Amino acid sequence: LLFDDNSKNNLVVKRVNGYKNDFLSQLKIEVGRGITGWVAKTGKPLIVADVRKDKRYIEGVTQAVSEMAVPLKINNKIIGVLDTESKDKKTFTKEKLELLSIFASCSATAIHNAQLLSEIRTNSDELKNKVKILSTLNILSDKMSNILNLSALLKEIISLSRKILKFSQCAILLFDENKELYIIASFGYKKDIVNKIR
Repeated sequence: LLFDDNSKNNLVVKRVNGYKNDFLSQLKIEVGRGITGWVAKTGKPLIVADVRKDKRYIEGVTQAVSEMAVPLKINNKIIGVLDTESKDKKTFTKEKLELLSIFASCSATAIHNAQLLSEIRTNSDELKNKVKILSTLNILSDKMSNILNLSALLKEIISLSRKILKFSQCAILLFDENKELYIIASFGYKKDIVNKIR
């Protein structure tokens, strides 16, 4: 099972059965190259009865003789290829090609739906994070307007910032009369480091 990597115009192996893992784990096939690449480019299913006579063939199974590949399509867009190989020249027939094409169509729909669900979950998580950040910023803004003591205000800024950014160290620096920066508030730094910048 190979998926189209749109950013690189390559087919990359996602799931295998009966192939050498060390070989296929690094395999990337350019669209248009090999039998699977040809199927990905043309969008047409293909049976090759004898791969030894086909210059497009890229070896996947040792002593393979025949290969059958069909495109995975969603709304006429090719998202990948479902590929099979056999050591028997007579394994693949037109009837099996039709069955594999039907299976590929159902599989493509299922894959597409799974990808959409994953995107929705990702977007949902991102939205939750943005809401959390905006909520914290709102709290920070509200508290800052009510705190008049500078020391207490700086501590609150660092405390609330930690909730948003999840940092291990933080420092607030201001310019002094000589226009040199000095640390006025910090978190996670050793005192000697803070004192050096005062």
